[in-house]
Amino acid sequence: MKFLIENQHREYFNEYGLVEFEGLLSERELAEFQEAVNGEMTSRGGGFWKGHDLWRTSDRARKAVFSWRLAEIASQLSKEKPMRIAFDQFFSGAAPDALKEPVALETISSFQGLTSGLIIRLSGSCEETTLVPKIAGSGVYFSPSASFDMKELFEAEGTFLLIAYVRARGVFIVSPQDPFRSQVQTLKYTVGDRLDEKRNPTIYR
Repeated sequence: MKFLIENQHREYFNEYGLVEFEGLLSERELAEFQEAVNGEMTSRGGGFWKGHDLWRTSDRARKAVFSWRLAEIASQLSKEKPMRIAFDQFFSGAAPDALKEPVALETISSFQGLTSGLIIRLSGSCEETTLVPKIAGSGVYFSPSASFDMKELFEAEGTFLLIAYVRARGVFIVSPQDPFRSQVQTLKYTVGDRLDEKRNPTIYR
């Protein structure tokens, strides 16, 4: 399903740091995302801390997270390509301390050079909010430099998947504020290393 990006989308993204697309996923795509994410979360035992980088251990999650079409929209909004996958994260329930206050994604990430983030609602619905997609299958693209109240994600009913994109020449830095610091350190980068194809593949050129 081709999703048309217009100048007004780019202008809104540039001015406000985010833009929501209702119906970002088709019904089939949403079902595939739900099956991939829910299946891997069940396999891992559930919980926020088990929801990091689902793509690394599930072929179905990898296919969903690596969607060329979703990455293309991110590239058009951020005017960046090529791009790598930085990480993905499942959201549902309690938030870690690092995400309980307004924060910019680039501030807490150990990957320098983030281009954009995408939050996809997998289930549930809500009224008007800033960062949370309103209906299942919708998505909010946001700038990694813009500060948002991430508590909205944890207080909203439903389940969500965050996909973070990074420049091809992104660098590993180890942020002391990164709530996933222990997970990213298992990738065995050293500080200052450029991201590579094995650990953070290019997903859009």
